[in-house]
Amino acid sequence: HSSPSPHCSNIGVSKPVVAEDSVQGIRVLHGRVDIPLDYSASKLTPDCRAYRPYASSYILCSEKGNVQVAVCISQVTDNPKLAEDIFSTFHWTK
Repeated sequence: HSSPSPHCSNIGVSKPVVAEDSVQGIRVLHGRVDIPLDYSASKLTPDCRAYRPYASSYILCSEKGNVQVAVCISQVTDNPKLAEDIFSTFHWTK
């Protein structure tokens, strides 16, 4: 498995799910953001940390060629299945 690319490498997920399509040049990473809320201690790009303590946050980061996209989901009640359901609908159109 290849190393994360620079654009989706600092998203705050310690164990992301990674999918790659080398034919189309697409890379997708997603998972629960598990970096602490101390914004001064760690910089994330993009930063999808939960907006308040005890909330949950999930991110999908994808790259195709020189284009990157990120989808952030914040939840008051942690629901990983809902995040997974939302992320499963993501696809590149071009």
